[in-house]
Amino acid sequence: MKLRWIALAALCLMVASVARTGAQAAKKANFSGTWVLNMHKSRLGMPAVPVGGIWVIEHKGTKFRLERTDIYRSGLHDTRTIDLVTDGKQETIQQDGPYHEVSRMYWAGNALVLDTKITTSDGTKETAEGRTVVRYTLSADGKTLTATEHNQVPDAKWSSRWVFYRQANKKSQVHPARKATPTAQERK
Repeated sequence: MKLRWIALAALCLMVASVARTGAQAAKKANFSGTWVLNMHKSRLGMPAVPVGGIWVIEHKGTKFRLERTDIYRSGLHDTRTIDLVTDGKQETIQQDGPYHEVSRMYWAGNALVLDTKITTSDGTKETAEGRTVVRYTLSADGKTLTATEHNQVPDAKWSSRWVFYRQANKKSQVHPARKATPTAQERK
């Protein structure tokens, strides 16, 4: 009789443990915050490498907004904003000059994945396609954001590992009057 009670108690503990683990796994990370690029920990492989960056993320439920500012050696910077839904079903379409981008965001385990297909045209019948896939993860303490990015365009491909630390206050340190496109020298 005592053996049955012990077995039943052990079974109850196992079920409670599995339920608690499942509940913890179901809780998704919240990426909200102002994130400052750590250049020493990052490995940026793109053609135009910034010397700094600030990303501001607003993440509420399935809504994800990223304002990405890349800062170049001259002090000039480039800011882009994208609003996404993290359900993997809804696509976000953006047109930026000759670039047509279709993006989708979804969860893959504890990572949020941004998958963007890019089509460009030079005004003729010639078109080119590319793809960017970014996996966003947070450290266990929520103080470090890592974005692993893979890009492929017709003539090249590269990968980057962006590492950010959470900024204490939410004010950006980018001067708004310095917004510009990087020069050819900065793109090298």
